[in-house]
Amino acid sequence: MREARKNLVPEICALIAHASDHKQVLQEIVRHVAETLNATVSLISIYDAATGQLEHQASYGFGAKKDDYSKALRSILLLACERGKSINTVLQLPFSLQEDENDDSQRQWVNSLLAIPLIVGGKSLGCLALGRRSKQVFPASIVSSCEALAVPLATFIENAKLNQKIYGSRQAVIEPVKSLLKEPDNGLAGNMFSGRAVVSGVAWGRAMLVAPAESLSTFEVEKTRQPEREFELLEKAMRVARNGIRKIAQESIEILAESDASIFDMHLLLLDDPLLRERLEKYLNENYTLNSALNLTYKTFSDEYQNFSDEYLRERLYDLKDVLLRIKNAAANISGRAAAKRDAESNGNTEAKRLILVAEELLPTQLIASPLKHVYGIICESGGPTSHAAILAKALHIPMLIADKSVQGKIKSGDSLLLDCQSGLCYIKPTPELLRQFRQPLAHFRSLKQCSQVQPEERPPQDLPKTQDGIEVRLAGNITLFSELANLHNIGVREIGLYRTEFMFMIRNVMPSEDEQFRVLSRLVEASKGNPVCIRALDIGGDKPLPYIKWEKEDNPSLGWRGLRFLLSNPGFLHSHLRAILRTSALGKVSIMFPMVGDIYDLEQAREALDKARDSLQKDGIPFDEKHRFGIMLELPSAVVALDRLLPLVDFVSIGTNDLIQYLFAVDRANSRVTRWFRQCHPIVWRTLGHICRDAEQFPDKELSICGELAGQARALPLLLGAGLRRLSMNANFICEVRSCIEQVSLPECRQLFEQACECRYELEVQELLSNFYRKKKIEL
Repeated sequence: MREARKNLVPEICALIAHASDHKQVLQEIVRHVAETLNATVSLISIYDAATGQLEHQASYGFGAKKDDYSKALRSILLLACERGKSINTVLQLPFSLQEDENDDSQRQWVNSLLAIPLIVGGKSLGCLALGRRSKQVFPASIVSSCEALAVPLATFIENAKLNQKIYGSRQAVIEPVKSLLKEPDNGLAGNMFSGRAVVSGVAWGRAMLVAPAESLSTFEVEKTRQPEREFELLEKAMRVARNGIRKIAQESIEILAESDASIFDMHLLLLDDPLLRERLEKYLNENYTLNSALNLTYKTFSDEYQNFSDEYLRERLYDLKDVLLRIKNAAANISGRAAAKRDAESNGNTEAKRLILVAEELLPTQLIASPLKHVYGIICESGGPTSHAAILAKALHIPMLIADKSVQGKIKSGDSLLLDCQSGLCYIKPTPELLRQFRQPLAHFRSLKQCSQVQPEERPPQDLPKTQDGIEVRLAGNITLFSELANLHNIGVREIGLYRTEFMFMIRNVMPSEDEQFRVLSRLVEASKGNPVCIRALDIGGDKPLPYIKWEKEDNPSLGWRGLRFLLSNPGFLHSHLRAILRTSALGKVSIMFPMVGDIYDLEQAREALDKARDSLQKDGIPFDEKHRFGIMLELPSAVVALDRLLPLVDFVSIGTNDLIQYLFAVDRANSRVTRWFRQCHPIVWRTLGHICRDAEQFPDKELSICGELAGQARALPLLLGAGLRRLSMNANFICEVRSCIEQVSLPECRQLFEQACECRYELEVQELLSNFYRKKKIEL
């Protein structure tokens, strides 16, 4: 239910975006809303100012006499419109869905009603209503979903009215939602667009444009007739970049233990480098624009650096590229602010310290290089929920939206943006009325952002949750950043089931040394205070390469040089990496996990590399725990088939469902064209998990856990328990709901449900099984 509600608004927005007939779309909306939210009836009514009445435009669940609604129903809908507030009530006079008023024995009654006003520009256009047989009011979660849906739905209806097609039957066809995006006076915002939310939340702030990393390689150059303006812009941009680096250096260390302050010192030195300044001014004196001068300067340095035999000097090109991008970003945002200055003054510039980053694609290094304390939202044109920037944004509690189409030209630097990642919408230059509607969710997510930057109060460890029949389930946390550890401790969880090491590598311009890796990892282990920490060896791939490693272009990076394959191809790096991890085992209970193990050969190669690292530490007299645990991430189908051969060679196995499902269905998770084939609840997935659990039962001394996204979905919990899993590792924000769900189910009913799910043919059938299970148990998710 929770996942369905989460997708409701984006799905409705998609229906609106492809609308050709408004009546048909509204009818489809009421059907979809009713089925998703388990309502008996639903309808959309539009207020007719001429008659002072509500005209029902679309309905679902009523009999053939669709216009024969009760007076009580009409009066409640009208009252919601007049008040401009939602009404959630149990009906004193329920109404029947049957046409035959004389057959009381067969009549079905609607006993509770939810009415949501559709408001644009402070005026109620109509009402969205849901009814159900239950004699209880609708839960708050459903009310919130409907209120979030009301905003795009009201905008759609308003634009249809503006096109004079909502009341006139002579024109049944309306323009697609393009009219909504172009209409300057829709009462909500100057413009808006939709997208896919990869990190939920709501944010309001000023747009900060981020130049794409490849923009410096563009060979298009422009000249200007006003070179003095370009010199002035360079001075301002250099000053902004310099001040920004100083400020960001301190903030990044406070927020991210994984970051490296030395790279910022290097950037400051490069900004003051006379040679850099000389070359930029040379191109400006030749009447090139600053943007072109930056591109030409980078090309000149790039050609020279490639000829250096010293690897360290070649790597400095990445630092230089970062500095030039900083100047380019600063110049773009300075130019954009002039256009937004009047808007900022009229709004009191109260949101000047809240920024929304706007980029074609955001790299982790670019996110780290931004003023993190002031970044409240992110908009990109490419990426996905499993991209490294998205994972980093999630760890930092920053709402993130992947736009459906290019936003280049739509958003200028300094534009006021309202980012609603609950419904997958972004409003450009939102009106005060719209901001008032979002006041509460904005305050809520702003407080989450602020709390994530403050050390929360540590709670004592919680007892292991138990099912109703007394079966214990162990919960652990997945973390990406050291700063997330406090959130785990705040909810009483101490164990780290997965620490992703890749971010300490991705936010640097050079490979971190063994000591640098040890510094970051040791802080994590020491802060865990003797509780188990599972550190996954670097899991990097060709789809998201490290900036300082030469990567060949791959047609299928998900199937290419990544994970263990990359590690084994770089034995020198793997050696120092494993030494750093092993050294932390002297400080606490550390387990080492290898990603992307495909068969026994892979496992033996990994084990051999680990033994070499152990031997070298012993030779150097550096302490480590010789009884540390060694395991693998189970994410390749080949490893699933060979599990009975792999288990005797390891201490534990953790199921990584994200990649496992990707490979089971041959679906690239980052490709939006095929995401609907990424079926986490498919019967094949449950049969595969059942097979894994049965194999693991043959080795009772081996630990089996699950750490993929599926582990944190409370809706899937009964099936996970039914399959045989008793150790779940997930992001901190899912733990409380999963813990609550564990305590409301019993193992026998979970096993029965799992067996039924494995017999299903389609994912939809499994979803229906789960919906019926939770409805029967009266568990609200």
